[in-house]
Amino acid sequence: MKVLLAEKPDQAEKYARSFENAKKQKGVWIVNDSQLGEIHIVNALGHLFELNEPEAYNQKWKQWNMADLPIIPQEFVWHLDTKKARAFKTIKQEVEKADGVIIGTDADREGENIAYSILSHIPNGTSKITKRLWINSLTKKGINDAFQNLRNASETKNYYYEARARQKSDWLVGMTMSRLTTIQLQNHGFDINGGYPVGRAQTATVAYIVNNDTLIKNFKKHKFYELELTDNNGIVYQNSEQKFKSFDEAQKALSSLSANSLVKSFEEKKDQHKSAPKLMALAQISKVAANRWGYSAKQTLKIVQSLYDVQGVEDGYMSYPRTHCRMITENEFKYLSENVNQYQNLLNFHFSVKNPQPRKKYVDGTKVKEHYALIPTAALPILDKLSEPQRNIYETIVKHTLLMFAGDEISNQRKITLQNQGYEFVATDKRITDPGFMALVKESVSQSRKNDFPEYEIGQQVMATGKIVEKETKPVNRVTEANLSDPILPKLGIGTPATRADMIELIKKHGYVTKNKKGELLPTVKAYVLCQYLEGTMFTKPELTAGWEKYLAKIGVGNGTENKFVGETENLITKLVQELPHRPLHISAMERQKVITPTRDVVNDFGECPKCHKGRVKEINGNSRNGKYHGYFCDNEKCEFGIPGTWGGTIVSEEMVTQLLENGRTPVLKFKSKKGTTYQASLNLDKSLKVIMNFVNKK
Repeated sequence: MKVLLAEKPDQAEKYARSFENAKKQKGVWIVNDSQLGEIHIVNALGHLFELNEPEAYNQKWKQWNMADLPIIPQEFVWHLDTKKARAFKTIKQEVEKADGVIIGTDADREGENIAYSILSHIPNGTSKITKRLWINSLTKKGINDAFQNLRNASETKNYYYEARARQKSDWLVGMTMSRLTTIQLQNHGFDINGGYPVGRAQTATVAYIVNNDTLIKNFKKHKFYELELTDNNGIVYQNSEQKFKSFDEAQKALSSLSANSLVKSFEEKKDQHKSAPKLMALAQISKVAANRWGYSAKQTLKIVQSLYDVQGVEDGYMSYPRTHCRMITENEFKYLSENVNQYQNLLNFHFSVKNPQPRKKYVDGTKVKEHYALIPTAALPILDKLSEPQRNIYETIVKHTLLMFAGDEISNQRKITLQNQGYEFVATDKRITDPGFMALVKESVSQSRKNDFPEYEIGQQVMATGKIVEKETKPVNRVTEANLSDPILPKLGIGTPATRADMIELIKKHGYVTKNKKGELLPTVKAYVLCQYLEGTMFTKPELTAGWEKYLAKIGVGNGTENKFVGETENLITKLVQELPHRPLHISAMERQKVITPTRDVVNDFGECPKCHKGRVKEINGNSRNGKYHGYFCDNEKCEFGIPGTWGGTIVSEEMVTQLLENGRTPVLKFKSKKGTTYQASLNLDKSLKVIMNFVNKK
């Protein structure tokens, strides 16, 4: 008998149901394969083992003391998450009885890490590993194909070393650098309530946001001038290469121009095809969701996850969420193409299929290394049963996916270059002959210009009038959650699709960043203090963090070693422990005064949360970097239930909260608008348990 180890329950079930006559006994799927014989499919629940806390290695590390830094265990030790002990017990029992183990966790470094971390805690567990089910398509055909092409386990084991190197190094950085920074800032008189957590990826992200804010604060607007020509047909030719710092310089250049300009080149390209954009990964849908609906990266991930994990729907409605790949294999394309009409009818998104065959821009199995792009499954939801956020995300991804079947935008493009006294002026024209997919993503497809583009010949003299155009420099765009998700963090090589959403939430939770109504991420004074203290170290240089990622990737393909990477991390933190305390600290007193001690006082307990049924609703008086606040919130960090402390100028009392929780509404109350007029309404909890107003009348 062989054991197949899956990463999670739904994955195990999909594996099992790809076989005939699969049956489940005591949490174990039992199947039979003509070549492999009897297979028992068991599942983990993600990571079952966690690295020990410092005090588990040495009791002195329970206290935060400079004398005890750096924190470097002689040997790393993992412990079983007690909440997942039952899953481990089942796996252990099956592995001990088996004569071989097939790893079937996710086809990536963390999947490899999960499998080996579990099997290494079972006597002879790792010695029984024989094969690796390396799968990037969870369709039935994709699973069957993968079983027919099982890989030798040794081919992918380097991904385990890569993941373990990252895990150990991140632990070393977090445990030592967080304590070092917090202790030193406290010694310099800073308030350290909540500490100054440091992490390889999160601190680099904070530093990027601080640098962005600094550029904007220090930006000074400057005027500059350009020349342009307009011919007798009204066509404007621009010279964007030459920028004049003063009007006088521009005027001098303008005066030197002749009345006639020489046609240097005339380029014409007919029937230029532009295909629909690539398929989406998590970063792309996160960006769209942030821009369109203001969803945070974590909210978007949670929504996509809920469409992936659908109770009673074997394949869910959406493919695996935590993906960075924007390609699919032939298997996914096949079912998508077979279901185009069903998707179109579901969303009332109709167009003629012009590209029924797979194209390399979207379909290339050789480029799908782990998980494929974010696409709908063949299972169709009842749209009215989805929540509004679920429907927003689902429809966006499905429509985007369908665009690869639509026609290309086809255009004729022309470009004329005029030359005058050494200056070159360019005009371009794009005439769309077939809007193709663009007609589906824009309300109207506009032509580039109203005037007819002239048919000039090379060497022809053209009369054109010159003028000076005044322009001004602009600051860089502020970092938003949308552009941080895509393209900033992926481009910098910081984090992974599985970690970026949580990391963004973490830097907000630590008080390093706030988000305004525009979705812009603003660094707090605490962020500036952190970055100024760590200035010059690799933690405040995102490009160096990306260098770490590159070396980790080398470990994954066998060109680097775990010991070298972890050893260099140990050397780095040891050096910083020795050097940082002796560096002069350049942080202004004003910034020191601005660092506020966050407080959160529980005033009252209103019982079980009506939304998650796990936490309790508590009245909170707090003080944050954004000022004082009061409200009634669920104490379960994963739950978003809350009732504000004031509403429409009226204090929400304990009695009103009790009425909302018990009856779902309050009696009719008086409120005051921003203009000072009074009106009457009751506060109600809607279906999603958000507080809304039910208006009675207005005065």
